[in-house]
Amino acid sequence: MAAENTLLIDLIGQDYNNFDEPVPISNNPTVLQGLVITFLLLSWICVSFRLFVRWRIVESLGLDDAFVLLYLLCGTAGSVAFLMSIEFGTGQHLLLLTLQQVGGYLFTFYLTNSLLHTAAAFIKLSLLFQYLRVFSRGSLPYRLSIAGIVATSLWGLAFAILAFVPCSKVSDFWYSPSDARCWGYGSSEPRQFTGTFIAHAVLNTTLDLYILTIPMHLYLQSQALSKTRYGLMGLLALGAVVTMLSIWRLETIIRYQAGWYPTHDPTWYGPISILLGVLEVNVASTCASIPIFWPIISPYLTLGGIFVTHEIKVQVQDYTDREAIMDNPKDKAPSSYSSDANQYDSTQTINEMELAPVGRRAMTPQFSNGFGVEQADPFNTGKNQTNHVKCESSRRESRWWKI
Repeated sequence: MAAENTLLIDLIGQDYNNFDEPVPISNNPTVLQGLVITFLLLSWICVSFRLFVRWRIVESLGLDDAFVLLYLLCGTAGSVAFLMSIEFGTGQHLLLLTLQQVGGYLFTFYLTNSLLHTAAAFIKLSLLFQYLRVFSRGSLPYRLSIAGIVATSLWGLAFAILAFVPCSKVSDFWYSPSDARCWGYGSSEPRQFTGTFIAHAVLNTTLDLYILTIPMHLYLQSQALSKTRYGLMGLLALGAVVTMLSIWRLETIIRYQAGWYPTHDPTWYGPISILLGVLEVNVASTCASIPIFWPIISPYLTLGGIFVTHEIKVQVQDYTDREAIMDNPKDKAPSSYSSDANQYDSTQTINEMELAPVGRRAMTPQFSNGFGVEQADPFNTGKNQTNHVKCESSRRESRWWKI
């Protein structure tokens, strides 16, 4: 028991003194807890809204929703493991930890590393499967999404195996016996250990850039309205944040050689890389979820709908049944388009958010614009139904016109 409370520095000594280095802000336990908990809660809120909309409103759950749920479970478990590692020395110098703390740190690091790697693969697959539901089968974005799914699956599977099975006997990763046979993330060789982290980070950043560029053509379309451009710009900005976080994480891994440079001190040099990995997957889940639930909450916000793709102008004028028969003598039936001119303004402008497919009770009017429908209900089961335009009068009275 006494040996477990012995400081590591008393056992192996010190060949490099980095104790006088200023404490990085990413090593502050309060900062780590605040950022991880905040972004994790944001991720839970966004993903929960997304799943509620897909399940209860449009009744159109898919593989992308399954993968985002798997991400949420793995990402939450990985984040909790990272928070637990603070108790075992994350943010402190390795040599100032006891043997018991080192064992606890290695176990929580094992959980954090393997679960966050898996979560990163799941959230990328969710985005790519979401693209399959939006883009037309056989189109270039569709084919690019298929290629991305294959590449992401292979990448995620390979590094998940390395993370979950770092040694011939998994428990050797945190018990560290002298005869342990480990590789990749469990290797005691600096070059192999660092190379594994760098290889994963490089491929992670490459896939982030690839996924970000697939829907870029939507923003470049000449017929896109200003509101559509602003909405897509916001989504692309979130995607750019995810990519910047992955690039930043790669830079920190290279700078500190995954905790081996300038000396082997992973509890001191490693927290920034792990924190950026946590933030990256949480922001990515937010980016994947916002397009699906935004049309529901946008009417209650001053920002308005960000997914309006078209605007139409409806002119209403008095058109009696008598005039309809004179214009079209073959049609003797009373016109269903008659209206009282005193009840309506002569000209009104509405946007496509007012278009609702008839017969689709589960679909709310907010999802009736093109891009919103493709995100929330990509199969668009009500697309062959007759659409109506509701024209509101100054007296709060309404009438429906077929279009």
